[in-house]
Amino acid sequence: MRKILLFLFCLNYIFSFSQVDESPSSKKFFIGGNFSFFNENNNVPFSSGSIFFNNIRNTEESSAQSINFSGYLGHQISNNMSVGISLRFYNNKSNFVTVYSGDPGVYKSEYTTSIFGINIFGRYVFFPDKKFNFFLNPNVGYNVTNAKSSTNSNSVKNKATYINAGVGLGLIYNINDRWRLTASMGGISYLNGRWDENSTNPKEKFNEFQTQLNLSNINLGLEFRF
Repeated sequence: MRKILLFLFCLNYIFSFSQVDESPSSKKFFIGGNFSFFNENNNVPFSSGSIFFNNIRNTEESSAQSINFSGYLGHQISNNMSVGISLRFYNNKSNFVTVYSGDPGVYKSEYTTSIFGINIFGRYVFFPDKKFNFFLNPNVGYNVTNAKSSTNSNSVKNKATYINAGVGLGLIYNINDRWRLTASMGGISYLNGRWDENSTNPKEKFNEFQTQLNLSNINLGLEFRF
């Protein structure tokens, strides 16, 4: 009997410690997102932006720039459930002036990629009255990708449109009534779409299913409630 009472006392102490100190928040909307910028001139050894080709003897000039932005707006409709919309924009451009081992000619190459996506998401929080809790994040979205590669006067254009759906996993830590930290750890996702090269027909279909359930791929974020 004493062990049961001691266990209940410890359990009550742990739960009371993890309770949010403030009264239930009347702030039902929240915003969040992230922004990153990458710039590189000439080849930087071991850089994530460097591109290597087997037949390149020398790279005279190279540059790479990328911008990645994603943001979302959510609305809490109950203690456990929220819904929202998110936008994503990504743009990358790389330029290379190279000399190939089998040809003395100099080649100028340019690669550009742009992605625009819009998602509708839900968020189910398991312990909304705790400072620290975890959630599931079902989502569905539509994406458009445009890519172009040019070598001297020759160019190839590719365009892909696809729908994605999935369920993500995440953690939330409530700092106070307005701010909270988030951590997403992947999940499961499926996408289905079509792509075409230089606007030729018919368009090729593609699909993909993947899981990203590992602690080495954690994205941290900050949310503001109002």
